Parts: sequence; structure tokens; C-alpha cells
Amino acid sequence: MSIALNSKITAVSRPATDAAETAELLSIGEMARRHNTTLRTLRFYEARGLLKPFRSGMYRYYDAKADRRFQLIEKAQQLGFTLSEISVMLRDSPDENELRFTSDKLLDQIAFLEAEHIKIDKMLGALRVQYYLLTNPEPDDPELCDR
Repeated sequence: MSIALNSKITAVSRPATDAAETAELLSIGEMARRHNTTLRTLRFYEARGLLKPFRSGMYRYYDAKADRRFQLIEKAQQLGFTLSEISVMLRDSPDENELRFTSDKLLDQIAFLEAEHIKIDKMLGALRVQYYLLTNPEPDDPELCDR
């Protein structure tokens, strides 16, 4: 299974069909502003091999292909995948505009997120008890006195 930019789980719905769009280059600052991210993040992704900007001296420029790739990386991160996992998914995909998932990878991610959800629910319960004890010095429930 793969998630393409034009699938239901989409990062962007505009294909690069216009010659002017494919020729448009964004500076690193423009790319960062477009995606509400930092220059450091873009440089880090480049160092990890996730993005490959064009270089002109010390300047980095991003084309429409790099822009779409960044959106795929963001989408995969929203699904809880690590940058290492994303790197493998992008590398294994025959099309650079999609992420390559296996059913096992998706099931593993679902199981991981469900386990994290259970942990968070337990932490929230414990915090609610502590909040209740803090704001109600003499609780009515004797069970809460033991905590």
C-alpha cells in the first residue's frame, strides 16, 4: 500500500503539470515559511538524505518535487512514523510522490499508537486524581485518601 499525494490521505492535491510550477525554485527561507517549519529542520532533512535541494554556492533552492516530498514527510510524521522509517518508505517507493507502506508496517504502527494511547489514558487518570486531591483537601471518597 502506498499513500500518494492525490490519495484520500493527502498532503497536497495539486499535481505539478504547469511548466512554470516545475521551474519555480524556493529559497530555504521561502520553503520554511511555506511549510511553517524552521531552516534547521530543512537542513536536518537534507543531512538525513530526505530532501535534496539544489545548491548554488552556499544557497539552497527547492523545486516543486522537493516541496511535495516535504509534504509527504510531514504526512508520515503526522501518522507517527519516525524519520528513519520515513526514509525507508521513501527509498522503497518506485514513485517519489508516494510513501510505500506494507500491511505489517501499518499494523505495527496501529498497535504502537494504541499502546501509547493506553499509557496516556493512565497518566491522565493519575493526573486527575492528583488534581482532585489538590483542590479538595478532604475528599468524600475514602478510596482517594489512600492515593
